[in-house]
Amino acid sequence: MLYEFSVRNYGPFRDKAVLNLMSTKNTEHPDNVIRNRRNGNVLSSALIFGANASGKSYILNGIHALQNLLKSVDVRREGIHGYEPFRLSEETLSMPTEFSICLSAGEDLYRYTISFTAEKISAESLVLVSRRDVEIFSRKDGEYSLSGCKDVTDKTSPTSAYLTVAASYNDELCYKVLSAISDILCVDGDEISYSAYESYEYLKDHGSAMDVALDALKTADFHVSSLRGEEQDLPKKLFDDNSEIVSHYEAIFSRLRTKLYLTHDYRSVPEELREFPLSIESNGTRSMLGIIGPVAAALTEGKVLVIDEFGSCLHPMLTRWIVDLFKGDYNVKGAQMIVNTHDIGLMDIQNLVRRDQIYFVNKNWETGESEIYSLSDFKGVRKDTRVLDAYLFGRFDAVPNIISPRGRIS
Repeated sequence: MLYEFSVRNYGPFRDKAVLNLMSTKNTEHPDNVIRNRRNGNVLSSALIFGANASGKSYILNGIHALQNLLKSVDVRREGIHGYEPFRLSEETLSMPTEFSICLSAGEDLYRYTISFTAEKISAESLVLVSRRDVEIFSRKDGEYSLSGCKDVTDKTSPTSAYLTVAASYNDELCYKVLSAISDILCVDGDEISYSAYESYEYLKDHGSAMDVALDALKTADFHVSSLRGEEQDLPKKLFDDNSEIVSHYEAIFSRLRTKLYLTHDYRSVPEELREFPLSIESNGTRSMLGIIGPVAAALTEGKVLVIDEFGSCLHPMLTRWIVDLFKGDYNVKGAQMIVNTHDIGLMDIQNLVRRDQIYFVNKNWETGESEIYSLSDFKGVRKDTRVLDAYLFGRFDAVPNIISPRGRIS
């Protein structure tokens, strides 16, 4: 479970920006809270709103960037991909970007923090939060302090994360934390229709998740009763001559190799006419298929699901329905979903989410700096407040400041 994620000097976030998933003392919608006596209660979902270009994608993209940073221990790597400092200040252009994540791994809660530039990792630490912040290891400017893990300092290059190196040398604790971070499912909503192939590949190998997905597609009124993939014969020369490219773009080539078909439950239509290739399905159907695989994976395995641009091509009733899947008895494994979205209809604190589940990202158009804050930070917002109306009137900022030919709209 994810308890907190923060970025500093990353994209438009010059100062530290924190997404906190720990539940407040608010009592509304108790089925939106995952209860954990050992580490504290967390929210089953969080929704991030903001204007276009406000920077809200950077919060969730930061999680994916952290995963990529921890993937490789290649000592030959000369630089670090993912360094994107705040660009509107000469001072920050040379300062490290910082990612910090607090999540459960097994029964315990850990906080992992890493700071880096394009050339090297400048600082890194792992702390066991469950036991009064016991430091497992730390490094800063080449100096190490090791209290609870293996010494692999001689095998760690300036561009490699110590967590990854220690895990690769069978340090059980580091491996456990690394696995928890790597297991977070990150989905790009703008590319969700292309994710249909990845969804299918996962679902076909996980029967229980396939059952959840098909049940969801039926319940959501798509009337899809089955999915089928058919392998395509591609020229052997394509793979022999471009082996490195094929390896690097495996996901793209998997789409070329596989043709997907969906069978619809049209009862008055002959069975042989009910199967459609994915290529002629609507954007909404392709998007739903792309998202339902990760949703089913999260729910069946109790994982954290992160979706950038949630709701693209989906009806608002479907986005509400997906958020509802992570509530109460249906979410028996304690899965979480964190999204950014323009679907402002989800700002429904009467029927759908709690005040502490709604976040806003707002950009200062004088300085170019962004900040993130929660609806629960505002005084005077009650359980019966019409949040959507207040948001559109600008009470919480994080809305476009539009000027029309006839004058200012907002």
